[in-house]
Amino acid sequence: MTATKYPDTGLTILQERFATLLFQNVPQHEAYLQAGYSALNSRATVEQHASTLAANAQVVARIQALRDRAATDRVASVDERRQILTELIRAKLTDFVDDAGNVDLTGENARALAELTIEDWRGERGSTTETRTKKIKLHSLMTAIDLLNKMDGTYSEAPTGTYNDNRTWNILVADQETVEMMARASKRTGPLLEAGHSEKEGRANVQGQGSTEDSECGADEADERA
Repeated sequence: MTATKYPDTGLTILQERFATLLFQNVPQHEAYLQAGYSALNSRATVEQHASTLAANAQVVARIQALRDRAATDRVASVDERRQILTELIRAKLTDFVDDAGNVDLTGENARALAELTIEDWRGERGSTTETRTKKIKLHSLMTAIDLLNKMDGTYSEAPTGTYNDNRTWNILVADQETVEMMARASKRTGPLLEAGHSEKEGRANVQGQGSTEDSECGADEADERA
């Protein structure tokens, strides 16, 4: 007769019990017997069978799956974290005080409570002058909103990476004289820009040198007319 196997793990009922017991840190010998395997064999035989079964690939995989699920269950899911933050956002101080003025921690949004301080009684015990102060402090509303916004991606992220400035100037010239003038200007401004001068300073230097050349040309023309 073929033993029934779980379709998702490929283990028999006894193997599933054995794997679960090992996951619970039960010793192999005891896990083997508690799972339902025969106790009529000698202790040495039981231990040998238990060791062999514990090394079975499917049993090992099942134990690991149980460990992974346990680890996952211990960590709050994204939805659970959103629910907690939402509680913190929606909570009000009046949620923690009943109609008689007593502190009530059984209502909704109870996880929003950050601190509760109840001072000792003051005044004559049992008299109308006997009083004490109760202080309730909630978790920060703005911090909860900020965290929830970050989880939901509400904030836009600043661009990352290297920014390359690929802007260019296109200068159109109509005659050879202008071409030669621009070439001379390029030779003069290139070293200045490479040395770290600003673009504006480079243009200022070019303009200043151009004015000098214009003045010199004007002086030569005046000499020729004279």
